[in-house]
Amino acid sequence: MVDAQAIIQTFILIIAWGVLIIDAIRLQSQQKVAENVGLLNDGGWAWRTTWQHEFIRRGPDLITCGFMAILPWLFRSLTDPGWTILILWSTALVSFALLMLLPRRYAVTRTTLFADGWGIDWERLGSLRRRHPDRIVLQRKGWWLFAPLALGGSKEDLDEVEKRIIAAFGDMWVAEGDE
Repeated sequence: MVDAQAIIQTFILIIAWGVLIIDAIRLQSQQKVAENVGLLNDGGWAWRTTWQHEFIRRGPDLITCGFMAILPWLFRSLTDPGWTILILWSTALVSFALLMLLPRRYAVTRTTLFADGWGIDWERLGSLRRRHPDRIVLQRKGWWLFAPLALGGSKEDLDEVEKRIIAAFGDMWVAEGDE
């Protein structure tokens, strides 16, 4: 007889490990985004973060990963997932949390924000919020609950980035040679 619970658990594990592997590949590929930091040719800005910046940027995500890794252990007697499933699930989430802490490279250009290995056109982004000197939050259009896109970095870098994001949203971009 087929154990439906085991099939669902295996399916969820495959998805979790798949997301982890894809994110690791995207993180590696985005290392080419900003080989040089600072002012770009089109008036954009490129910057790098440290693990401390990523900790501030991804704080809520890290807490969520921690809860998701621990909760199955607390409810083990009710769901009986098996030791292998629990260990693989927790390992995937801890690995994902560690991956979130790795320093990243970002860039803003006249047309695009490069973050987390993705290039996002300004038309696909909405409002900007900055409540913390080391964190900017943009809203992705059409993403509902998953809309917030946080950017981390030093206060100095994010000051430069914020000016350029406001200029891109207002269609007031000034390239270095245009001044």
